[in-house]
Amino acid sequence: QVMQNAQEMTLNEAGVRQSWVDYDWEQLLEHRSSKLSPAPPWLLYKVQQLRPACRAEWELIVFARLCVEEAIACRANRAKGRAGARPLTVGEIESNWSESCGLRDLLLARWVPNIKDLQEAMADSRRQSSCSLLEETKFFGEVLELVHLAVASGAVEESVHCITSRDQLSAVQSLQMSGECIEDLSSPPDHQGSWAGKDGWKLHSNLGTVEEKVAAVHSIPSRGYGENLVIVDDSVAFLQACAAELNFGGAQLCLATWGYVSHGHWADGRSRLPRVKELQTAADLAAIIDFTPDH
Repeated sequence: QVMQNAQEMTLNEAGVRQSWVDYDWEQLLEHRSSKLSPAPPWLLYKVQQLRPACRAEWELIVFARLCVEEAIACRANRAKGRAGARPLTVGEIESNWSESCGLRDLLLARWVPNIKDLQEAMADSRRQSSCSLLEETKFFGEVLELVHLAVASGAVEESVHCITSRDQLSAVQSLQMSGECIEDLSSPPDHQGSWAGKDGWKLHSNLGTVEEKVAAVHSIPSRGYGENLVIVDDSVAFLQACAAELNFGGAQLCLATWGYVSHGHWADGRSRLPRVKELQTAADLAAIIDFTPDH
């Protein structure tokens, strides 16, 4: 019932910014839902801005409800004559989303009695959505190509592990689609086999918390204190948790800045994470794994 009110909110009540759409209001003025999504454009864009603060995809649902609740409260306050009322900004939500501030835990206690149920609901919604999975998934072709070439050439062990909060079906589909982004490979990899566990490529899905993701890394066979592991992610919280694990003392930890990185969280935690290397491009990753593509 709360989410149905999203269609009634004005852009001003929602607290949207022109910068989200490169100052092209037309992308936000189509306020009613489209055939591809039941959500109004303003909500999709605002949640997209909050994506870097997520530790797992299911938190996007919590963000969506928070944005709508804030818009509803803004309308109610203005109706009472409080002209300066406004919803929380993206920056305010992100900066208060950490465990120390308590906003995340407060909303989970209020709205999410069971994380697994929320994960299943999100997976079910994704399967039923008329929106193409390819349209909602952002690929980084140069990085994908580098990984495939490095494995094919034997430069790295054939043991690429994908750790994700997504459900298995959509994760496998996304990885299959990623092959379409690799234009220079004469024979694209068999994602249906390799990404599902064949030939050392393994998918770890449905991991709804940072702790579950760290446990998945623990399950990967490694030498010494993870000396043969290169852990690449765009989550500062996940890399911080890995840095705290003694068994990963020899692993290389890398922040993939091409992903959904919370620059605020990275700025706050950077001085405490000297082991984490910042990767800007595929070339940076190539240097980490000591591999130079032929082309």
